[in-house]
Amino acid sequence: MPAPVFFRDDYYKGIGISKGLARGVQVMTDGVDLTQEGMGLGTIAIRSKGYTYFSQNSKVAWIDSQNMLLDYVIDTVHLSSYKNVAYPLITRIRELGVVLYRLLPAFQKVMLLTGTKVRRFLGVKTIFVPVPPLARAQFHFKFGTNRVEVCLKFYAIDKDIDEIFIMNELGADFFDCGWKAGCLTKPPSGWEVLEDTNSLPSLYSSNEHLRYSLSDIIVNQELPFKVCWGREQIEDLCWAGFTIQINPVVSSISGIICRYTLIFEDADN
Repeated sequence: MPAPVFFRDDYYKGIGISKGLARGVQVMTDGVDLTQEGMGLGTIAIRSKGYTYFSQNSKVAWIDSQNMLLDYVIDTVHLSSYKNVAYPLITRIRELGVVLYRLLPAFQKVMLLTGTKVRRFLGVKTIFVPVPPLARAQFHFKFGTNRVEVCLKFYAIDKDIDEIFIMNELGADFFDCGWKAGCLTKPPSGWEVLEDTNSLPSLYSSNEHLRYSLSDIIVNQELPFKVCWGREQIEDLCWAGFTIQINPVVSSISGIICRYTLIFEDADN
């Protein structure tokens, strides 16, 4: 199959529940955009004081045909609303549910279905509300034929940042399986921690015969990190990807650097 094409559409703000958030690098094969509801390659979110924050604003600068800078301002809080009015209590309950969801991989499919039905029945919706900036993040992408080398530089504005999430997500309709040790596997649930960060599985597209994964992950200041993979495919959620989760400490909240490589492989070879 042809090599994947890496590109960035400034006008694409996604679909589904995350519509309106700034996207990262997108991927195309045979003229088909594989991003769907995924956040793209190289995007960021943070958790602070029990809330989750994203970016609606980003700025692109091309150094040359192979190197691109993407700057995010983390300036948007994810809230739950009823009749277009945000309710902190409902948001807190949802956020606690997310924490529980991540701790119970075996029950995630049921929890996802149940949560979606309950929200629809109660009329609870997601909204993204602008807030004063909490942080800035600059991604440097170096594009190769079947790989993307990524370097993130994170700068905190607010000191109360508990978790940093570096996301790499494409569409769940395309990436429908897992791939490990040369064999097809079931896809992950919504959020699964991968214990061996030196030998990560891949997400596999049975339609495009393409798989992708992360490698060579390095975080400065010897900060602890986790790598998770996940896939959610239901109504307004349709993503499959990998997340690097960093838990900073107050003394090192700014100047964090994370490097990693995204590898895309033709599954027929």
